[in-house]
Amino acid sequence: MNGDATYFPAGAIVCTTQRKRGRGFVEWLMALVSWLIAWASRMPGEPKTRATHAALVVKGGTLETAEILEALWPCVQISPLKRYAGHMTVYRSLRINPLICNLMATRAREQARLTGGRKRGIVYGLLKLLLFLPDCLISKALCYAWMMICFLVPGLVYRPFEVRIFTRLNLIWIFVCSQVVARVYQEIGGVTLIYHWSRVTPDDIDDYCGAAIEEFEQIYPSV
Repeated sequence: MNGDATYFPAGAIVCTTQRKRGRGFVEWLMALVSWLIAWASRMPGEPKTRATHAALVVKGGTLETAEILEALWPCVQISPLKRYAGHMTVYRSLRINPLICNLMATRAREQARLTGGRKRGIVYGLLKLLLFLPDCLISKALCYAWMMICFLVPGLVYRPFEVRIFTRLNLIWIFVCSQVVARVYQEIGGVTLIYHWSRVTPDDIDDYCGAAIEEFEQIYPSV
């Protein structure tokens, strides 16, 4: 089934790859941010980061008609799904009732103040994104140190890991893209996407959905 024929239900999770640079300053800036997220979130020994942005389908439909809710500078907003065609992976829940999925979509709109037909809601949580960077740098440094110890001490096995210090701050009023998805899944759907919704990343969500084949089905691209 190709993307044009696929139905994207409300509540589906959209994980996007790095955005291509456009001609405008905002497109250039978001491409730079996407690259920085990919670099910062990839620990030594891990495969290349695939997802640097996440969104939630809030209006079901085809690739041409479905709409997503995403936290994207300068504010949380409603966007057409087709803007990410060819550069996204979409997962639908296999365990959450469709009525609950619709409720998640409604709740996400309410949290972002996007009710009543509004297309733009609360301001993007740039502060939360800045708190993400030192956590990644600390994690990288610790991983390199642990890698060196494993190299010097026979029998030790290196495995990448991450620490959450600054992003553990429960700044629930600050929205970044991954929180748009993870919050409603945890609070309404009862599914925790690896970490608490306030500190999960787009790549965490993509990794979880891709591995949890009994909970999520990849519907785009078709497999």
